[in-house]
Amino acid sequence: MAKEKRHSRYPSTSEGIQVNHCKNPHCLNYGVLPNESWKGNKNKQGLGAYTVVGSHQARSLYCKLCSKYSVIRSNLAISQELLRFRPSLLRLSTAACQNEQCKSHGLACVTHPDHYYRHGNTVSGEPRFRCRNCGSTFSAGLPIRRQRRPELNAEVYKLLVNKVPMRRICEILAINPATLYNKLSYLDHVATDFAEQQELKLINSENLAKRAYVSVDRQDHILNWGTQLDRRNIMLGVIGAVENSSGYALALQLNFESGLDARDVEADAIQRDDYGLPSAFRHYARIWLERDYLDCMPGQISPEDAEVEGSPEFKPPHSGVQVHLQYTQAALFFHLRLLLNGFEKLRFFLDRDQGMDAACLSAFVDEVKKRRVDVFVIHGQKELTMAQKKHIIGRTSFEHLSYLALCMSCFLQGVNLVSFFSGEVCIVHLLQFRLAGQKSIDATASHPPDLQLLKIALHL
Repeated sequence: MAKEKRHSRYPSTSEGIQVNHCKNPHCLNYGVLPNESWKGNKNKQGLGAYTVVGSHQARSLYCKLCSKYSVIRSNLAISQELLRFRPSLLRLSTAACQNEQCKSHGLACVTHPDHYYRHGNTVSGEPRFRCRNCGSTFSAGLPIRRQRRPELNAEVYKLLVNKVPMRRICEILAINPATLYNKLSYLDHVATDFAEQQELKLINSENLAKRAYVSVDRQDHILNWGTQLDRRNIMLGVIGAVENSSGYALALQLNFESGLDARDVEADAIQRDDYGLPSAFRHYARIWLERDYLDCMPGQISPEDAEVEGSPEFKPPHSGVQVHLQYTQAALFFHLRLLLNGFEKLRFFLDRDQGMDAACLSAFVDEVKKRRVDVFVIHGQKELTMAQKKHIIGRTSFEHLSYLALCMSCFLQGVNLVSFFSGEVCIVHLLQFRLAGQKSIDATASHPPDLQLLKIALHL
């Protein structure tokens, strides 16, 4: 009898998320899932025709229609990371009986509702539950110690956002480190709950603007060493999204999970035989395991996954676990899709970071096909100073307004814009010049500009 395969060729869908398809929006296979019935037929062409290429640990989908490659990702890992962005749902999904002698101990209320009763709410509004077996009660909220000196919370917050070191805060407020970290936990709980309440207002609001312009970028943060015995730094990545018109920060996520213990995760991963599976099929696909750090040496990992430099100068976090940045990135765009679902038109401006455009196109497949979402990949000269950037922005804004006035004048006089700009400098070339950082503008374009692109640039 043939041995049964432990997994299929493609990761299964999780919570409605499936990102393993062609990411090229100009291809007919864009958003089309692999057709399992064509498995093994290398000559088959058409919708859903892909080939799995790569090594055992780093696999990609090769689209037979556009000849593009897409790295295979774990849909389960994206759904797990997306849950981390919603603190109340995460706490509710892990709420369980705390009595170790009870047979319901560790059984979550969400997955085992027949073991619990609803028992009202706490003072802060968190739902409470009563166990049917032992009668103990518990809440879905985080346990927050009683604030004996609440008048210091505002002072701690002011000093913290002004980048005052921890020791200086203790000296200024005459408190010990334990009290300071207790207040930091309290402020973190309050801040995350406040942010989630604002997000719920955005999701449920019916009075939204028709358009939203969102810029997304990522940064690397270097954390200082915590002990003289190991002076290597810790490097974490953060991804943020800001609405351009209002300046409102829609999301700012760090690829770090504080609720998990690295040793427990490692032991459970070994028990599940995660190391024997391709990375996209692991239960802990989104977590950096010990062997992942060892394999992340120069020449031992593919460029698309090398978000942590293989240098002895960096080390894993001393508490919590680090999340693979590509899964934080993918979950961020699914989170944005939920937040911005009420807008009629979305336009994303992305930095040229590895995999960011593919993550955005995976989350907004239907919206891109319906022309509700535009995705622009921006390439700027990062070596410029802030003064130089502001000067270029001001000069570009003046030139843009000049061309806009000229176009509106031609439009009102009934002049055909395509024929008018066929031999002149057009706004499309101007935008390409500014984004690409070229030294000159091609004033004698050999082809007329696309009228649709011209309308988009002019917001007509």
